[in-house]
Amino acid sequence: VDTLDGLSYFTTMQHAERVKKSIRIILLRDLDELFMNYIMKNDKAVIILSGSIVEILLIYFCEKKRVREITYQRHNKMIAKKLYECDLGDLLAFFEENKLLGDAVVHMGNISRIYRNFVHPGKELREQVVLDQAKANLCFVSTLEILNSVCT
Repeated sequence: VDTLDGLSYFTTMQHAERVKKSIRIILLRDLDELFMNYIMKNDKAVIILSGSIVEILLIYFCEKKRVREITYQRHNKMIAKKLYECDLGDLLAFFEENKLLGDAVVHMGNISRIYRNFVHPGKELREQVVLDQAKANLCFVSTLEILNSVCT
């Protein structure tokens, strides 16, 4: 209990309880797994879960603002996707272009996006990047910061 309290687990879960039910079920599940894996030092799991949590938080923010379609420009081409068809990269591009939640959230979200792509073993082998505790710490802390920005 002291370890969880030191990591702000209980406060984080209270903030997550505020979101609508369909998202809350996914968010609470993933947060439980994030904290458990962080404590157990399962670095890759923390990194992947943080990306998932950031994505669901950005979707939730869009739903609150009644955004149903994401549009942004990439390489002089306009991209348009339905909200639930977007991946984390799409959402972050949309948030950056529309100045939603500020630059810090986009930068923190990109931490999770970049490292979450290492779910593909070929990428990890190609780039020879070690998914270690330092990267897990970055993802964990940035995820909690984004949650606080979206849910408080």
